[in-house]
Amino acid sequence: MDGGSGPDRNRVWGTVRPARYRALKGAWCIGVSLRAETVSAARAEPEDAAVCPGLWTSGRAATRPIPAAKVAVFARWLTPLAEEIMRSVPGRPITVSVRDVRYVESDFQEEGLAAAIFSWALAEFRLPPREIEARFGRQVNRCILAWPDRGAE
Repeated sequence: MDGGSGPDRNRVWGTVRPARYRALKGAWCIGVSLRAETVSAARAEPEDAAVCPGLWTSGRAATRPIPAAKVAVFARWLTPLAEEIMRSVPGRPITVSVRDVRYVESDFQEEGLAAAIFSWALAEFRLPPREIEARFGRQVNRCILAWPDRGAE
């Protein structure tokens, strides 16, 4: 446990925290489960994806290989929270290490990965809760997520 002061004084570094995002509306659903942890990192490794200076995402410690493209998705969708995340761990460079990702291949949408890492980060860094609204877009035949502060994507 970190014995310092400030927002992270009670954080347990290296604890794997699970998150699950599930949008279930009638006959359609997207669902992603992931497990990730925050680790101190002085620098990124070549396969890590940068979120902002001092914050990276990694799939290196995963139980099953996570493709670089998915690690980049995690980084992209942590970007809206980057400033708040870095305030919660002042002066400490960190890596979000994704350990496991699971989803039903037939229901997979990149947005599900985004929602799962976003939800995970809200809990991990004790950020204010935000709702990710979901609806099925019949014209595009997929789930459309409305992100806090971003609108539909």
